Amino acid sequence: GRTKDDEWYRIAIAGELPGFVHKNLLQENRGTPKRAKILRDCLACPVMVEIPAGEFMMGSPDDEEGRSSDEGPVHRAAVSQPFAIGMYEVTVGQFEMFENAVRFDAADCPNGGVQGQRWRDRWVPGFRQTDEDPIVCVSHDEVKAYIEWLSWKGRHQYRVPTEAEWEYAARAGSTAGF
Repeated sequence: GRTKDDEWYRIAIAGELPGFVHKNLLQENRGTPKRAKILRDCLACPVMVEIPAGEFMMGSPDDEEGRSSDEGPVHRAAVSQPFAIGMYEVTVGQFEMFENAVRFDAADCPNGGVQGQRWRDRWVPGFRQTDEDPIVCVSHDEVKAYIEWLSWKGRHQYRVPTEAEWEYAARAGSTAGF
């Protein structure tokens, strides 16, 4: 129901406490919603989603909890061209297909990993990983080799997203901290 001033609506979600939401957040989008374009070049290739060009506020405010010093200042950023990004993280199973196909020899864990451990050890993050878990403990060179293989295997040119593209996709229109 509405409050007396017609500005706020009382809402309740099953199993949660009731709350209030401002009318601006409930306005209908009268346009036809756009359906995301999903791409997948090959069985070994990751599922990708096309992200439209646009602008957003990049970075996090000084007072955001958990903020690192390199996350500011907040500024308007533009993504001038549509791009595709993986819908999910690259999995151990996907990376293993690449390694087996090209007989790639993975290096030891970079960036402070345990000396002598490799992503194939499956215990690197401290728990047993399955084929569906996100790949961890890969170097920049391994990522570059994987991307080159995807570009050869699929119909599109693959690359790592820029910092702005990644944040734009991750935010998905939100200005909340993440």
